[in-house]
Amino acid sequence: MAQTATQKNAPPPQPNSKGIWRNVGWLQFFAPVDGASIALLRIALGLILLWEVLHYFQTDWIATYWIKPRYHFGYWPLEFLRPLPGAGMYLLFAVLGLLALCIAMGCLYRLSMALFWLGFTYTTLLEQTRYLNHFYLVSLLCFVMVFVPAHRRWSVDSLLFPRIRSATVPAWSLWWLRFTIALPYFFGGIAKLNADWLQGEPMQMWMAGKTNTMIIGPFLANEHFVLAMAWGGMLLDLLVVPALLWRRSRWLGLILVAIFHLLNALLFEIGIFPWLMLCATTLYLPPTWPLDLWQRLQGGRGKPTQATIIATPKIQLRHRLLVAIIVSFLVVQIFLPLRHLFIPGNVHWTEEGHRYAWQMKLRSKSGYGFFTLREGDGTVGITASPSQYLEDWQLENMLGKPILIWQFAQILKQEAAAQGRKVQVYADIHLSLNGRAYQPFIDSKVDLAAAPRPLWPPTAWILPLTTPLHPPEH
Repeated sequence: MAQTATQKNAPPPQPNSKGIWRNVGWLQFFAPVDGASIALLRIALGLILLWEVLHYFQTDWIATYWIKPRYHFGYWPLEFLRPLPGAGMYLLFAVLGLLALCIAMGCLYRLSMALFWLGFTYTTLLEQTRYLNHFYLVSLLCFVMVFVPAHRRWSVDSLLFPRIRSATVPAWSLWWLRFTIALPYFFGGIAKLNADWLQGEPMQMWMAGKTNTMIIGPFLANEHFVLAMAWGGMLLDLLVVPALLWRRSRWLGLILVAIFHLLNALLFEIGIFPWLMLCATTLYLPPTWPLDLWQRLQGGRGKPTQATIIATPKIQLRHRLLVAIIVSFLVVQIFLPLRHLFIPGNVHWTEEGHRYAWQMKLRSKSGYGFFTLREGDGTVGITASPSQYLEDWQLENMLGKPILIWQFAQILKQEAAAQGRKVQVYADIHLSLNGRAYQPFIDSKVDLAAAPRPLWPPTAWILPLTTPLHPPEH
């Protein structure tokens, strides 16, 4: 009995550094949190994706973007990817719609999410001129959700397989998703810290054509109001995540972010992005918020959350692999949006470091130009107009992006080679950025057919931006 008493009153053993990591670090990473908010996000995400797929059928964008074009601008090193032949793309989107429904229902959830991620990402990799930040976000979210056990409650899987049924998910699930949703907010705010945006451009240009918008239309004609919108959007992006994480400012942040996304949906044609972000942003609320809201709607006042005490999980190889995947994801997603800071030139002009960096609605480009083909001996051959080869929506994007200009030069080179001709290809393109005067964009003396692929910036044949945003008045 004396020995038992001594053991009872003895201080707990002090762990070494490994013990601290195992008992604190791993415990916090894999500790259970309520899975209600993640389960609700799964349902909302599945329904939003289903809505997007149905919209493609309704507008016949499947034919517009993947069947009608003669040429497609693929992504290196996956340029060998091609649209499915015949009715294959229609069949693919029908399957994507079915998978989206399965995601919402939580039916064969992990398989459905993995297949949707693969199928959706495949469609985006087929055509660079269709790059949109919300397509990129959907691919990232679906990738993360493959690992997140969002099917443990409110799902068909939890009914069919009782062993997976649980009210909780590991903490890493919630924080990985929160990090992913923070990317477009925080880095979108960082991207707005540029001279053009702080002077109200291109917001002033866009709003000048939207003065007939209901309710807020008359205000959009006011330069100071539009400038306040630009600065307000930047500050919201930078501060909304901390505001949502802090309990005292959480509801103010949620109201402001709702107004922000509703205005975006009203003023811009950006598809599912505002609705996806509105739903996903609720992850910053307490994880039990759907249950608390349901209880309040039923007239209850809610019960205080009880702390859950669990033993330190036994760390296995799969846990370590998961941590490696998450850390790699975090590192890449922090590096990509910042890489343009290490590349000379204005990123909105050169486009080098622009993609995957949440540079959303920050620049307006218009351009015109043509390509000149010269025979191998240097004699002038023909002048090629891109409009003879590309769809209008491809041409609009191609003229402002050096990598696409280079790819189009390779298309012209390959066509000539098929005719037994060896040609040089020169581009004479003029561009306007955010209302500036037009200026040459590409060095017209460089043979793009012989130039190496512009993989490692800076690219020498992109001419620097020299025209001022607002030229001085005389």
